[in-house]
Amino acid sequence: MLSVCSHLIAPIAIEEDGTTARRWPQQWFEAGRSWLDHPSASNLYWLRLAGLDLPDDVRPEAITDELEARVCAAFGRFGIAEQCLDRLARAQQEAGVAHAFLFPGDTLEGGYDMPAREVEAFRRIIHPRVPQR
Repeated sequence: MLSVCSHLIAPIAIEEDGTTARRWPQQWFEAGRSWLDHPSASNLYWLRLAGLDLPDDVRPEAITDELEARVCAAFGRFGIAEQCLDRLARAQQEAGVAHAFLFPGDTLEGGYDMPAREVEAFRRIIHPRVPQR
């Protein structure tokens, strides 16, 4: 059965190699707060609905590479630009997504610097090639 979700809100991290981009779930947002429960612990709720049983007090260093790959597949768009494009196209096809709000990965230490790599990848690769509804 196709579930329909016209809007998608998801994190995005674009790096020159997909492995580096997928490391976000294994990071702290700030001391004592994992990146996975930033900006809210509701992220854990949605990950649980996707079949990932994560504890409320998830510690980034406890997330294995296998679990990190599953989190990234369920939670956001992580990788090189073409991988992020593929995940957006699949969301359109599988869930009927018509509009996506993508927010770049950040940490308290890194602040909210302009996500130049993500903006450039979106402008040059993702937006021109993602199927338009």
